[in-house]
Amino acid sequence: MTNSEAIEWLKEIPRAYGVRRDKEPCEAFVLAIKALDENEKLNKEIPALLNRIDELQGMIARRDVEIAHLKKKEASEVTSHSEKNILNGAISLMETVFRYMIDYMDYMGFEYDNDDDEEKPRFEMSNFEIVQRLFLSRTSNSGGTSTRAKCKELDVEDDVMINFEWSEEDETNRC
Repeated sequence: MTNSEAIEWLKEIPRAYGVRRDKEPCEAFVLAIKALDENEKLNKEIPALLNRIDELQGMIARRDVEIAHLKKKEASEVTSHSEKNILNGAISLMETVFRYMIDYMDYMGFEYDNDDDEEKPRFEMSNFEIVQRLFLSRTSNSGGTSTRAKCKELDVEDDVMINFEWSEEDETNRC
């Protein structure tokens, strides 16, 4: 028997047994009918409420996954230096490589006249060339105007030459 059938059956009892509506059993039937009515309304709402609960749980689960993903992404992001620091690091690296080259030349027995500046190992490159190769090579902005603008952005003079050359100090610092 469904709730609807039970409600109809209970509504018929007072009439079938000639119970007057002002008597206690009639009130009990009326209350039972009301309770069953309420129960039936709730039973109709329960599936919708369960669906809504499922939706909310799904939203919470998705939100938790998104938060976990963002935390993982933040944790995995690698911080980098500014372009100015990268430029200075590249120049420092070039200087180190030059010094290793001098050591290698000495190891291999290359001889040069210490008094003649023309024979001393040296290497030079302008800020313009370094900035162009380091930041703008293989881009559509690798021309002169863009390179000068990048030099200005990095606060370096584009026409200054960076000189790497052998010095007497290098000779005395070697082991």
